[in-house]
Amino acid sequence: MPILHRFELLHRATVATCTFLLFGLLSASPALGQSTGEGPGTAENFSFQARISGSYNELGAVTKLESAIGYELNDHFGVTVGVPFYFVSSSTTLADSETKARNGIGNVFLDLRATVHKPALNFGSTLTVTAPTGDRESGFSTGRVTLDWNNLFFRTFSRFTPYANVGVANTISDTPFFVRPFSTLGLVGHLETGVQYRLSRSWRLGASAYQIIPSGKQKVFSRLVRRESPGPPPTSPGASRFNRRRAFETAPTTAGDADIARDRGFSTWVGFRPASALNLSVGYSRSTFFSLDSLFFGVGLELRSVFQRPRSGMSRSSLSVPELQRIQGGT
Repeated sequence: MPILHRFELLHRATVATCTFLLFGLLSASPALGQSTGEGPGTAENFSFQARISGSYNELGAVTKLESAIGYELNDHFGVTVGVPFYFVSSSTTLADSETKARNGIGNVFLDLRATVHKPALNFGSTLTVTAPTGDRESGFSTGRVTLDWNNLFFRTFSRFTPYANVGVANTISDTPFFVRPFSTLGLVGHLETGVQYRLSRSWRLGASAYQIIPSGKQKVFSRLVRRESPGPPPTSPGASRFNRRRAFETAPTTAGDADIARDRGFSTWVGFRPASALNLSVGYSRSTFFSLDSLFFGVGLELRSVFQRPRSGMSRSSLSVPELQRIQGGT
């Protein structure tokens, strides 16, 4: 990927991030200044969250800026509404110079979540519903309403926190350790197990393994290959044996059986939380099914944490996308 395009992508992401964060600060400050109570309807029940994350590999770079507003009904139930914005820069081996850099809005999402915290076991369940507001031609949407139901179980033993996340969906969602170069439409089950180790108050180490188990017919929408690209784009070096698996590398849209959406792999990361409202992460992820190695990063901000510690001990980010809890430094 040319250095010029990398700098252009980073510049756009930085400008967009600063804009969202400034908007959140300006919006949150007056409301917080007027709040005097902790009951339902007060400003303390609201939070503004912004996160930028990205994955970089031989196929290119996919970066996602996500902003959201959450509302805590009580210690166990909450709701969040947000929208992502994508920045994509494809490798020169995949696309013409006219189409290798682009960006656009993703699907507006609604999270409905429930949490239960017990000494024996912590549990969080989140149903994420998205509306097809993104561009299907760019792979930022499937063109359909999607549902993703996640169920997270974890318990802390001294410095270790093992966890498991089990879910079912009609799409494969992005995660903090893998902002995928494609979106999908079709029934899938997903499973992830891992452990986080607390090095200190601010530093965490983590590792996990995941598996995507699709069922029935699937559609894959590439974020790397555009429909208007003239002729079939060349594949990356050594990718010929993955032509069927890496459907997102060779065509803008692919329909087929379950194998085109199947995936499994693992990731490892280090997380740093210098303040209650700010979290940073960087790590490595490998898709063994696609034989794809990626480096990922994440920077997150939750404005409510500046003024009030979350009462339930778990932010929206840790539940709607359970991976965020580990790489952001934990609770």
